[in-house]
Amino acid sequence: MDANLKKLLDTCRTSIVDGKQNPENDWKLFTVSNITKDGLPNSRYVVLRDANFTEKAEITFYTDSRSGKFEEFQKSPHASLCFFDRHVGLQLVMNASVSLYNQDKTAEDYWQKTPWRSLQCYYMKEKPGETLKTPFVLNPNELSEDQAYQFFTVVKCTIHSWDILLLTKTGNERASCEFNSHGEFKKAAWIAP
Repeated sequence: MDANLKKLLDTCRTSIVDGKQNPENDWKLFTVSNITKDGLPNSRYVVLRDANFTEKAEITFYTDSRSGKFEEFQKSPHASLCFFDRHVGLQLVMNASVSLYNQDKTAEDYWQKTPWRSLQCYYMKEKPGETLKTPFVLNPNELSEDQAYQFFTVVKCTIHSWDILLLTKTGNERASCEFNSHGEFKKAAWIAP
């Protein structure tokens, strides 16, 4: 593999791993796109909760089991993830398959290690997307921990490929790569931007 291509792939991997811990990292928030139950595209920002590139290529975020995307992922367990670092003009798009974990060992482990401030949104009796008469006000005392936990869902995205675009004044650079089942780069190449 070309040394510059390897450097670009390593930069992306390092940025993602840093994004799970560093709230200042542009890749802490990223866009997830999928297909709705009506067959339409849908995108939204989510928070990067975990990134694994040692056993397999995997990105983790959370969702509420009452949300539309939970049902959508059950019907069509595929997603496109888009990260963008505005400081260097680096975009990373990932194609992934999705697995949901709710009220199981995986969900319990993440629930236990997630700070309270990040879990508060599961303590609402209103369903995400529900019509309200007034603006929403979070009152985390309305539900018990057991009630809130039943909505907490871990979404794990197994990454199959990357499409990388680096915006530069001297000419944009683009690359693609595929992963094997162990999270290692299987095939990578420069492609036309």
